[in-house]
Amino acid sequence: MCGIAGFFYRDASRAATLDELKPMLDVIVHRGPDDWGYHLDGPLGFGMRRLSIIDIETGQQPVHNEDKSVWVVFNGEIYNFVELRPMLEAKGHRFYTKGDTEVIVHLWEEYGPEFVHHLRGMFGIALWDSRTKQFMLVRDRLGIKPLYYSETARGLFFGSELKSLLAHPAVKRQPDYDAINAYLELQYIPAPMSPIQGIRKLLPGHYMLLQNGRLTIREYWDAPLAPEVNGRSYDDFKEELEAELARVVKMQLTTDVPLGVFLSGGVDSSLVAILMAREMGEPVKSFSIGFDYEEFDELKYARMIAERYETDHHEEIVHADAIDLLPKLVRFYDEPFADSSAIPTYYVSRMARRHVTVVLSGDGGDEIFGGYTRYRDQRKYERFDSLLGPLRRPLFRAATKMLPFPLNKRAILYRLSRSMQDIYRDQMSFFTPLWLERVAPHPPINGKRNGVASWDEWWKRAEGNPFLLQLGYVDMKTYMVDDCLVKTDRASMAASLETRVPFLDHKIVELASKMPLDHKIRRDISKYILKDILRPHVPAGFADRPKMGFGVPLVEWFRRDLRDYVRDRLLSQRARQRGLFDMRFVEQMIDYHQSGRMNISGMLWALLFLEEWFRIYVDRDQTPSAD
Repeated sequence: MCGIAGFFYRDASRAATLDELKPMLDVIVHRGPDDWGYHLDGPLGFGMRRLSIIDIETGQQPVHNEDKSVWVVFNGEIYNFVELRPMLEAKGHRFYTKGDTEVIVHLWEEYGPEFVHHLRGMFGIALWDSRTKQFMLVRDRLGIKPLYYSETARGLFFGSELKSLLAHPAVKRQPDYDAINAYLELQYIPAPMSPIQGIRKLLPGHYMLLQNGRLTIREYWDAPLAPEVNGRSYDDFKEELEAELARVVKMQLTTDVPLGVFLSGGVDSSLVAILMAREMGEPVKSFSIGFDYEEFDELKYARMIAERYETDHHEEIVHADAIDLLPKLVRFYDEPFADSSAIPTYYVSRMARRHVTVVLSGDGGDEIFGGYTRYRDQRKYERFDSLLGPLRRPLFRAATKMLPFPLNKRAILYRLSRSMQDIYRDQMSFFTPLWLERVAPHPPINGKRNGVASWDEWWKRAEGNPFLLQLGYVDMKTYMVDDCLVKTDRASMAASLETRVPFLDHKIVELASKMPLDHKIRRDISKYILKDILRPHVPAGFADRPKMGFGVPLVEWFRRDLRDYVRDRLLSQRARQRGLFDMRFVEQMIDYHQSGRMNISGMLWALLFLEEWFRIYVDRDQTPSAD
């Protein structure tokens, strides 16, 4: 696991220098504190920061082929490298390392850009072939590992984190207000957008090829959309899924350093922990986070698994003083990011890093197997459609206009007045149009729905499938990639910890995509097939309790411990001078929340994170670094 960064100048006569490259690597030292390396070749300069996981002695990067004509830097893990290596050796390739990175250069020699189809893992890759003068960037199929790039008049710049690009003087830091508007809507910035003009994210399942000054981007993988219709029974799917999950977990246990598991007490992480316990010859090291508010705390369920499978269990409680972490989170995330579960994710990562270097997590299970409660909510809205038909929208639209803003009842009626896609979009929005028009009525934040508009391509691809299957596909392409996986990658790498995600092995995703919908959601039971696999191995009722999520008690923190902090920060003179928001309405929002009239703690957190982001990345109060 590493962080990578580099550039390729347009002017072939301009030689890349280490003085230009090293600052791009220094700002991501947290991603790889163990080692660093680089390669310069004319206008190309790239390098990496290494977190040593596999082949600690000889696995330094960049890695090259036999005649040093092909070079690669790589962030991630190739889990099937043990299978690939003998196949490549049989074709005459000679290896000088024992790790996974070297298979990439030899696969390139055999297959060119199509080499990526042979990889099973998570990765951000930069590859240079000096013979053919081809430069390639690749991001893994599901977007587990990040990859930013910027094409400017000077050349192409790239990195695992946005801060690497900003460390080069050729990349300017001008805010992209369309992206920030999308952030207000969604709590994250959807790919390919970034908060800085001219910097983009390479989409999952895509690669970029630069040759003869021409840059092309191609998609090389997408999840199947339509379930199979071939007569396979539920039991057949269940048996295959259980066996494949066990294989994937076993594959992802390959490491030369200590390894553990994030154990939340939910279905996904519990199943991963159990599969690990079966495979490992020693107690699994497990890590859990709790809160001093019972409705947000799942520790007792994590303990059930830890006790039953005799894990080496570690716990930590997060308190309201975690708000002190906000500036550090902003520096690590680089972008406005309003998912407050970044706080416990960072805490559990920091705790785990004191004991291990690698953890497995249950990320991805909800999107791939229909785990979110909003999927069940959508079924209720579909029932309204079937009962009221074309009358539903005008009926509820009229009722919405009769009630004063911002009563919760008006928000519910407003939602019922909209199409099924728009209901889902509103469910996924932090600041819906009703809120955006009040809090941000003036340019440059103008209330446009840039966030949900970015989903249009994914909706179009999913057309013709049952609506709940469309939701899962759109979630996988948007919320999972740009929220859940960003949260885990930045928080864990901030602690120099590698996180592996068995549910997002692409073979698991392809298998799940072939299943009929009722294998995932049946009788309003979400993740039905996963819970069926889990039930024999856990206490009665464990698998069937309501989903809690990984929430944070912001609602109470902002009314009690952090009451004054919220007001002082959001209504500060600096915040007013930005001119982004109607500050009188922001003050009303704080009053609504702190009086107990409404719970809008998520919106307040989004504004707090954004204000801190402007201070660090625009006002440049501090240099974004790993300090």
